[in-house]
Amino acid sequence: MVPTGRVYPLVMFNSIKNRISTMIKTYELSNILKYVPLRMIIDFGTSLRYMYKKNIKIALPIVKGLLWALINLKTVWRDHEEVKYRVRKITDRKILHKMASNGKPYVMVILHGFPFTRRLLARYMR
Repeated sequence: MVPTGRVYPLVMFNSIKNRISTMIKTYELSNILKYVPLRMIIDFGTSLRYMYKKNIKIALPIVKGLLWALINLKTVWRDHEEVKYRVRKITDRKILHKMASNGKPYVMVILHGFPFTRRLLARYMR
C-alpha cells in the first residue's frame, strides 16, 4: 500500500510474496512452523474479505503472492540454509525480543491490527 490509502495490485503481490519469503529465509525452523502458517492464514483471510467486498483486483494479488511463496518454497529454503549457516549471528528469540513493543511479542505487534485475529493470537501465544 502507499500513503494515499490506495492499494496497488503489484505492490500487494510483492508485499505478500516478500513477507512470506523473508520469514522463511530468516526465521529458525521452530518459528517458521509457528508463524508462517499463521501469517498465511491471515493473508488468505484478508483476500477472502476483499473478495466478499467484490474487490478482486486486490484479492487476486494476495492469493498469487501466497501461491508464489508455496511454489518457490524450494528456492526460498535454499536461501534459508545459507542464512542459517553463513549469516545468522543471534537467535530469533533475541531478535524478536528487540522488536517487541510494550512487552508484547513481535508477532502480536504485527498482527494486532486485525480485529478478527486478536482472540486467536491471545490463544496461540500462550
